[in-house]
Amino acid sequence: MAISVIVRDNLRCVGKRHTDSWTQARREQYLICPAVRMPLSVDARVTPFSCEEDKPEETVRIVAAAEFVPVESRDSSTSVHLAAWHDFANAHGTPTPTSNQWLPLGYDICDGTFLSGLMNCAFDRAHFRESIGVFVLSLNRYHLFDRISDAERFRILICSAVPEHAPFFLVHLYAASGH
Repeated sequence: MAISVIVRDNLRCVGKRHTDSWTQARREQYLICPAVRMPLSVDARVTPFSCEEDKPEETVRIVAAAEFVPVESRDSSTSVHLAAWHDFANAHGTPTPTSNQWLPLGYDICDGTFLSGLMNCAFDRAHFRESIGVFVLSLNRYHLFDRISDAERFRILICSAVPEHAPFFLVHLYAASGH
């Protein structure tokens, strides 16, 4: 069972200002699936914070809960990741409320500064092309993973692809119901 704690709760822009910022060139550079029109992320460079110019119907309250999935391991990497996750969660988190208050959007992967490893890391895609290709069908319409197991597999890959931002963490995004 996953350990979960809220790390972000913000009003985000999902209107024209957001979609216009995702040019085709930017999609091809940063997204595994460039056909996604509206990527959503805990990363404010991917999904910007709402501002006064945004209409109410162009905003959504997004709640991000960091998740740690304990796995069996014969080496020390799991305990090292758990220690880093605790530091991350303690620096940003509050207890997770009941899930019926939120509509799940999917899983993002971010570093300790909320940089999305799924949508905002430029790395040698040619070197990882085959590994990344297996994830295309696992992404939803927001360029997020629906299954935590797929997100965890990508988290492990991105830690090796972009070690300067490792460790990365699973972050489950929700839209506040009723917003």
